[in-house]
Amino acid sequence: MASNCFAVLAAELLGDWPLEGQVFAEAGTHIAAAQCEDGLWHDPELVPETLEGRHGLDYMQVLTSYFAVHALDALGRRPVYPLRFLNRFMDARESVDWLLGWDLSQFWYASNEIMWLLSFLEYESGQGNCQADIVIEALLGKLDEMQDPQTGYWGTDRGANLFNGMAGAFHIYYFYFSRGRRINHVARIIDNTLSLQHEDGLFNRGGGGGACHDLDAIDILVKFSMLTDYRAADVSAALRRAYHALWKAQNADGGFCELVWRPYKSWKRRIGELFGLDKLLHRPIQQQPGRFRYGGWSKMQCRKNESNAWAMWFRPLAFALISVRYPGRYLGNGDWTFRRLPGLGWCDSSKVSACPFSM
Repeated sequence: MASNCFAVLAAELLGDWPLEGQVFAEAGTHIAAAQCEDGLWHDPELVPETLEGRHGLDYMQVLTSYFAVHALDALGRRPVYPLRFLNRFMDARESVDWLLGWDLSQFWYASNEIMWLLSFLEYESGQGNCQADIVIEALLGKLDEMQDPQTGYWGTDRGANLFNGMAGAFHIYYFYFSRGRRINHVARIIDNTLSLQHEDGLFNRGGGGGACHDLDAIDILVKFSMLTDYRAADVSAALRRAYHALWKAQNADGGFCELVWRPYKSWKRRIGELFGLDKLLHRPIQQQPGRFRYGGWSKMQCRKNESNAWAMWFRPLAFALISVRYPGRYLGNGDWTFRRLPGLGWCDSSKVSACPFSM
């Protein structure tokens, strides 16, 4: 079901396939049918024995529900059942207590849950639920107090490394921009995000990028450079490098992959190839890229250099953001449809550029 959601959201962004067509109508029906009466979605193939790592069944069920809400919204459809699981979050004080309970030393992980909640609440707000607005403002107010002034991220003053803080903060900034809420420490945010760019132009610390890693940093640089000219030339150069590097993640089938993979070469291998010994001895390099498991779910896995539905949404989304930041300079010329519901894939240039901020 999650792959159907990614396909719908990629189609919405690209605009090349009519969402009202039969294929997407069937996808929407499939997504809607997986919702339970408590408002959450349950993929029948999502069972504990298919999960690896720290992501448990509850985490994955909320993640799946998040994408289901957005995919149905893109299709112009509403959930079958109300989002009853949100009832416990409709008390602002209890929601703030829930926020304070997260381990900020792993803010990237925590920020997913925070983003999901804020996005569900934004959906409810759009349906006329005024209490949802009260809770959103309470959560953002507390996040103001928790922001690290040295980085502009969250958790970096509680043990999170710079990359972890950046990837987590990306999930939170959406709601500041969409609500026109003041964002603080903008210079620090730009400085630190620029510092994370790898020499290959992407943002994976080990090289090769990552569909999520790259989008996180690119989204931040695009939107914060709409606020201020601070380090404008550096941001422009960084996004230009990223834009050209991103094309290396496209495969011959037209799809995009998780990692721009290059086999590791020891110094012996490099010297041997320099003198052609690998061909003479018929010793081509045999390494294969590792496997990418979305959320640690074995049912959603592929080799990191294989095309997949997740990257097919996130990679073009990075292109789209760069192209709207510099109209006429890059592919697309702004012919993209971003998400209208705040969360992954959202961008409204007029709201972003009008957002109040402090350096």
